[in-house]
Amino acid sequence: MPELLSHPYCTVSLDPARGILRFTRTELPFASLGDVGELHEMAARVFDRAGRDRHTLLVDMRRVAMNNHPEFEQAAARGRRVLVRGFGRVAVLVQTAVGALQVKRHVREDNIPGEVFTDEAQALQFLCKTESDPAPVSTVAPVQDGPFNNLSRRVGRK
Repeated sequence: MPELLSHPYCTVSLDPARGILRFTRTELPFASLGDVGELHEMAARVFDRAGRDRHTLLVDMRRVAMNNHPEFEQAAARGRRVLVRGFGRVAVLVQTAVGALQVKRHVREDNIPGEVFTDEAQALQFLCKTESDPAPVSTVAPVQDGPFNNLSRRVGRK
């Protein structure tokens, strides 16, 4: 995978065959809140050049320690908005169930079009899914009799 950005805090690489941009956070803790914003802006420029609308985003947070300090949370929220804007689908990889809970809260609060995973294969499967993939087949048995059975006959359906 070609590396588009190499930084002590993260790497950004591209999987051109799958159309996935990968943002991998390193274990190095941020030295300051200013570094958080600078890193996200730097990565955002890389995403812009690559074309957000042509790619999905995999965010790998498995090596970084969780930080729920309020000031850091605010800086990280600003960073998430900068990083994920324009992507149709985002998958976030975390190491632990506690990390998954924290990131799922962020995904929900920020209305990010994505999911949180602890398994990389599942995250990649989610990102590679296309709109033309068939819908899952229902396992619910059709209703033969019931209060709405007559309705289907009235509209010409069986």
